[in-house]
Amino acid sequence: MPFIESSRAKQWLFPPTLDEMVAGDHEVRFVAEFVERLDLRKLGIDPDPAPEGRPSYSPRVLLACWTYGFMVRVRSTRKLEEACRERLSFMWLTGMTHPDHNTLWSFYKENREGVRRVFKETVAVAHRLELTSLVEHALDGTKVQASASKERSLGKEALEKLGQRVDEQIEELERQNKDEEAEGGGNRQLPGALRRAEDLKKKIEEALQEVEKNGGGEVNLTDSDAKFMKGRRGIEVSYNGQVVVERKGGIIVGADVVNEANDKGQLGPMLGQVKENVGTNAEETVADAGYYSGANIAQCRREGIDVVIPDQQASSQRGPVEWAYHRSHFDYEAEGDIYRCPQGQVLSFTHLKSRGGREIRVYRGQGCETCGMRGECTRDPRGRTVEREPFAEEVAMHAEKMKGEAAQSLSRRRKEIVEPVIGILKEQLGGGRFLLRGLKNVKAEWALLCAAHNLWKIFRQWWAPAARGGCLWWGRDMAFSRAN
Repeated sequence: MPFIESSRAKQWLFPPTLDEMVAGDHEVRFVAEFVERLDLRKLGIDPDPAPEGRPSYSPRVLLACWTYGFMVRVRSTRKLEEACRERLSFMWLTGMTHPDHNTLWSFYKENREGVRRVFKETVAVAHRLELTSLVEHALDGTKVQASASKERSLGKEALEKLGQRVDEQIEELERQNKDEEAEGGGNRQLPGALRRAEDLKKKIEEALQEVEKNGGGEVNLTDSDAKFMKGRRGIEVSYNGQVVVERKGGIIVGADVVNEANDKGQLGPMLGQVKENVGTNAEETVADAGYYSGANIAQCRREGIDVVIPDQQASSQRGPVEWAYHRSHFDYEAEGDIYRCPQGQVLSFTHLKSRGGREIRVYRGQGCETCGMRGECTRDPRGRTVEREPFAEEVAMHAEKMKGEAAQSLSRRRKEIVEPVIGILKEQLGGGRFLLRGLKNVKAEWALLCAAHNLWKIFRQWWAPAARGGCLWWGRDMAFSRAN
């Protein structure tokens, strides 16, 4: 049998149009219509051309390039420029125009906040299409490696030594510059080198202030916002990416980046963002033990938000079933500010102590030395102690809730809801390491990654089946409504 003809000299009598080169159910068409229907002014992006100067690229075209680029793992400006010249889907998206990397970066930099708001628009579209639910949401954080190198992280002593060397370099460059000027010439490279040295000196001074403010530690000169965090690959210079995922369609309904390794402070802000994005919080929100604190539990109870968060410390100890003298079997009597143990002995308040910035009241048994259960209850010669943390009542009610099968079942399902989404963000979309530096920049980068994830979900669950079935008109106006 002959081979299929594959002549590179093939010609068409009637050349195909650009539109014919992209299938009707291709994801790039979905991205184009999504961006076309966005209210750019609402996002904070100026949709109008400049009244003077050279013609410029449409902001919709540039935003579409970035959005589609993140969907297909093309996230750098130079790779985007190359794709616009060589990849058919990008050529269709730009109408065969070729924005260069400087143009793409300028748009991205100037419209950082607008790019971040694209994520919220993806949530709104998914919600209008009923691809999301308000039954179960799962919250989790993941460490994302910063663009900065670990080797550029320095402590106070190293920063001071580097500062001295830079001072010497600045003095030498200034001397060379004066000599060149005196001889009537001038080295055009000297002013630039001097400016870079002065910029480095400023960074060192800011880093020293940061180290002194924190009482020690190290600061990364390349990205001072990034911090050392422990991840699966050890301790790295990282950021902490946060996502809230709903169970029905796997849509991310809340996303943010912080430079704090601890997740405890992120529960309230993330729940607040979800409420802003979809109007209300889910019937149940589940998070891992990293978000557990009495303050978080109390805040959720005050705001009427049902949360399922295991107490890691409680789970690591003998439980109330295995141990008759578990703390939960000691009754608190508010009138006398005392605890009473299972044997009826009184534990009185003795002192305050601090843990993690929280003030904790400590109660100690008064008759433990004569109690027949002393060895079973405590081996402390001073007697049994019980600690009462702030929000003790709310914590106790939450602990009782966590004993139920419904809460335990949801806690087990948390991994199934949120962890696959984190895997997609980091592995399939290439978000395991940020390309940009600085907290504001990585917030925009993370938001666009999460927007890309949502757009893939919407495309596969709604757009592609409708396009292939010939009924793409169904729900289109509802999905892309510009209602405020």
